[in-house]
Amino acid sequence: MQELTFDSFQDSKTISVSGQNVSAYPSGHGCVYFEWAFGNRSEKKWESYSVGFQSEVQLNLKTENGKMTVSRADIRLYLNPAVEKYYTKESDAPEAVRAWIREHGSVSVAEYRLETGKKYYAVLHVDHYYLPRPGGPPSSHSKKVLWISDEPIKDGKPSVEITPAYRGWTY
Repeated sequence: MQELTFDSFQDSKTISVSGQNVSAYPSGHGCVYFEWAFGNRSEKKWESYSVGFQSEVQLNLKTENGKMTVSRADIRLYLNPAVEKYYTKESDAPEAVRAWIREHGSVSVAEYRLETGKKYYAVLHVDHYYLPRPGGPPSSHSKKVLWISDEPIKDGKPSVEITPAYRGWTY
């Protein structure tokens, strides 16, 4: 297998992932990456939310042509929730979200994960950003990343909403 680079993903590719197995929260399901978020969610869109946790991982990506290893800083995830639950004041909600329920009356909790043996899709994207410079205007920078989705990427764009941990990504 050849070693892939970010540029190998100019066109969308089908990938599989592997890495150290971790236990996702709140489900306890085994996976190689997970994040969970809680907040107000309607019609499959987050209105307001907090990220409960995002795992720190090295992911091994594999295509039919090769493989590469990436960190969570090298990817942006566009995944459907693997688990989604809705809690009210009357529910037996996890301790981590009870303060949200007291303030808002209810809460949605969603878990997102990457799993060994499941098919994903990846395509190259270039993030553009600015960094401050002492005594001068901000300087422009760019970074190659992979957009990874659990649904096919059409016309270079995922059809699924970006996960909460990556929605607020900053450099």
